[in-house]
Amino acid sequence: MAQFDYEEWARGFDDQIAVMQEKAERASAAVTEGDYTHSHRRGVLTITVGASGNVVQVRFGAAAEGLSAPQLSIAFMETYGEAVTEAARRLQERLAEITGDTSSLMEVLRANVPLPDADR
Repeated sequence: MAQFDYEEWARGFDDQIAVMQEKAERASAAVTEGDYTHSHRRGVLTITVGASGNVVQVRFGAAAEGLSAPQLSIAFMETYGEAVTEAARRLQERLAEITGDTSSLMEVLRANVPLPDADR
C-alpha cells in the first residue's frame, strides 16, 4: 500500500491558498478602484461614482445655469442612475474575469446588484 505524501499534499494546499489569495487581492482592487464618470446627455452635470454606487464627485456644466431645482434634480437622478448601472456592469465584468462567470461570488453579486435587463 502506497504511503500518503503529506509534504506533497501540503505543497498543493499552499499553492491553492496562494491562488485564492491572489484572486481575493484582485477582486478587492476591482471593487476599490472601480470609479466611473458619466456626463448628462445635455451637459448639465458630470457625476463620478464608486463601484458601490457612492457619489465621488459632481460637477455642473454651463447647461445647468438657469435650470430650476426640480430640473436639476431630474438631471442628477438620470445621470446618477446611468452612472451606477455602468459602474455595476463594469464591476461584474471585472469580477467575472477573476472568479469565473459562474462562481458563487458572481451569483451573490448579481442577486444584490442587479442590472436592468436591457443592459445585460
